[in-house]
Amino acid sequence: LEEESLQGALWWEILGERNGDTFYVRSLFVCPEFRKQGGGKKLLDSVSEEHASALGCRFIGLDAPDHVIPFYQRLGFRRVGQEQKTEGMFYLTKKVEL
Repeated sequence: LEEESLQGALWWEILGERNGDTFYVRSLFVCPEFRKQGGGKKLLDSVSEEHASALGCRFIGLDAPDHVIPFYQRLGFRRVGQEQKTEGMFYLTKKVEL
């Protein structure tokens, strides 16, 4: 990839004991000039749904600060529980459509 074509990145790992129960999104980054243009949605849709399904994961999970929760809720994630390990971060999850 040419450096100028890079618009964003997504880092992930598998969590859980039963065949990788959760596809956990560690970080999602979209370059500032490409934000609010659907880049984050495309990354989440293509990478997480495709990989999570192929790996047999039942859920996609992530931690997010309060101000971006509406973005993830529009993509079908729901907030689970109270504040998590890091102050101000909330855990969200979405069931994988197999």
